[in-house]
Amino acid sequence: MNPLIIFALMVPILLNPTAVKPGEEISVSLYGNGTYVLEISDPNIYFNESLTNKIVATPGIYEIKVGFETTPGMKTLSVRYENGSLASPPKNFLVLPLSEADLSNLIQSASKVESELISLKKQIITLENEIKQKEAEIEKLKSQPQSNGEKIKDLEAQIEKMRLDLLTKENEVSKLKLKINELNGTISSLQTQLEEVKSEKAELESQMSSLGSPEFVEATKLGFFFVLAFTAGILISLLRR
Repeated sequence: MNPLIIFALMVPILLNPTAVKPGEEISVSLYGNGTYVLEISDPNIYFNESLTNKIVATPGIYEIKVGFETTPGMKTLSVRYENGSLASPPKNFLVLPLSEADLSNLIQSASKVESELISLKKQIITLENEIKQKEAEIEKLKSQPQSNGEKIKDLEAQIEKMRLDLLTKENEVSKLKLKINELNGTISSLQTQLEEVKSEKAELESQMSSLGSPEFVEATKLGFFFVLAFTAGILISLLRR
């Protein structure tokens, strides 16, 4: 078969962006006809639609979330037919490590979520008190000899609305608690990683210092970081093609 025909039969899939950090999202555009199985190599990266790293999908646009627990490195998105055969060459994307600046942002985010949580809890307490007051008012009306049917119905409708609002806020509280736990876990993990990196950097500088003069040390450092930056630049450039 003509190689051009084989290429045309492949299912096009585009990722945007192709380099991300934990907590960020990637847009996946799937083209072609029929139904396909999309699977990400890392279980900590998941489709927003299913909250898993594998979905059955038709052509369209899908969002995937890079979980905070995702380890840095190259990840792969595979596209297969339902029979298991590859429908397209796997797409690679790079998960970058979080930095000290990211750690600061995470701590700010956790603080903001915590403030939202406290505010919601206060609103819940206020709603609970209002419900109790209206229930007491209903009991008082029921004990009176004159007919207060319409007023009682109105109060009961208000209570029902408040209970629904209360349930919504309690659900939001549960979600915020989960988010805070996730952020705190990520902050702790990142703090450990940064300490390890600082320790490795100090050890490397000590080893280089023992090799010779300050001029040699600086040249070695410059060469090391140049090679690192050059390699990373090539890698990101290839991923964006």
